[in-house]
Amino acid sequence: MDTALEHLSKEQLIALVGERDRVIREKDAYASQLLALIDRFKRMAFAQTRERFEGNTRWHCLSVQMDQRNRNKGISLGKR
Repeated sequence: MDTALEHLSKEQLIALVGERDRVIREKDAYASQLLALIDRFKRMAFAQTRERFEGNTRWHCLSVQMDQRNRNKGISLGKR
Protein backbone atom coordinates (compact mmCIF):
# COMPACT_ATOMS: atom_id res chain seq x y z
CA MET A 1 0.00 0.00 0.00
CA ASP A 2 2.91 2.36 0.65
CA THR A 3 3.94 2.17 -2.97
CA ALA A 4 0.38 2.94 -4.09
CA LEU A 5 0.29 6.03 -1.88
CA GLU A 6 3.56 7.25 -3.34
CA HIS A 7 2.00 7.46 -6.79
CA LEU A 8 -0.98 9.57 -5.70
CA SER A 9 -1.03 13.32 -6.15
CA LYS A 10 -1.35 15.74 -3.25
CA GLU A 11 -5.04 16.34 -4.01
CA GLN A 12 -5.72 12.60 -4.15
CA LEU A 13 -3.99 12.09 -0.77
CA ILE A 14 -5.99 14.92 0.78
CA ALA A 15 -9.21 13.40 -0.60
CA LEU A 16 -8.23 9.96 0.73
CA VAL A 17 -7.49 11.32 4.21
CA GLY A 18 -10.72 13.33 4.14
CA GLU A 19 -12.70 10.20 3.23
CA ARG A 20 -11.11 8.26 6.07
CA ASP A 21 -11.88 11.08 8.50
CA ARG A 22 -15.51 11.09 7.36
CA VAL A 23 -15.79 7.32 7.88
CA ILE A 24 -14.24 7.60 11.34
CA ARG A 25 -16.67 10.42 12.30
CA GLU A 26 -19.63 8.32 11.11
CA LYS A 27 -18.45 5.33 13.13
CA ASP A 28 -17.93 7.52 16.20
CA ALA A 29 -21.42 8.98 15.83
CA TYR A 30 -22.90 5.50 15.46
CA ALA A 31 -21.02 4.28 18.55
CA SER A 32 -22.27 7.30 20.51
CA GLN A 33 -25.85 6.56 19.44
CA LEU A 34 -25.50 2.95 20.56
CA LEU A 35 -24.06 3.97 23.93
CA ALA A 36 -26.90 6.45 24.42
CA LEU A 37 -29.40 3.72 23.58
CA ILE A 38 -27.78 1.37 26.10
CA ASP A 39 -27.95 4.09 28.78
CA ARG A 40 -31.61 4.69 27.99
CA PHE A 41 -32.39 0.97 28.27
CA LYS A 42 -30.56 0.82 31.60
CA ARG A 43 -32.62 3.75 32.88
CA MET A 44 -35.81 2.11 31.63
CA ALA A 45 -34.96 -1.13 33.41
CA PHE A 46 -34.15 0.69 36.62
CA ALA A 47 -37.26 2.85 36.40
CA GLN A 48 -39.51 -0.20 35.99
CA THR A 49 -38.24 -1.88 39.15
CA ARG A 50 -38.26 1.40 41.06
CA GLU A 51 -41.77 2.28 39.93
CA ARG A 52 -43.03 -1.16 40.86
CA PHE A 53 -41.58 -0.80 44.34
CA GLU A 54 -42.84 2.73 44.84
CA GLY A 55 -46.20 1.82 43.37
CA ASN A 56 -46.67 -0.92 45.94
CA THR A 57 -45.70 1.46 48.72
CA ARG A 58 -48.20 4.07 47.59
CA TRP A 59 -51.04 1.57 47.37
CA HIS A 60 -50.20 0.25 50.80
CA CYS A 61 -50.31 3.76 52.26
CA LEU A 62 -53.59 4.40 50.50
CA SER A 63 -55.17 1.25 51.92
CA VAL A 64 -53.97 2.14 55.44
CA GLN A 65 -55.45 5.62 55.08
CA MET A 66 -58.74 4.18 53.85
CA ASP A 67 -58.81 1.75 56.79
CA GLN A 68 -58.30 4.62 59.24
CA ARG A 69 -61.04 6.71 57.60
CA ASN A 70 -63.45 3.77 57.58
CA ARG A 71 -62.76 3.01 61.25
CA ASN A 72 -63.50 6.62 62.10
CA LYS A 73 -66.82 6.30 60.24
CA GLY A 74 -67.59 2.93 61.84
CA ILE A 75 -67.24 0.93 58.62
CA SER A 76 -65.62 -2.50 58.82
CA LEU A 77 -63.75 -3.98 55.87
CA GLY A 78 -63.51 -7.42 57.46
CA LYS A 79 -59.72 -7.29 57.83
CA ARG A 80 -59.04 -7.96 61.47
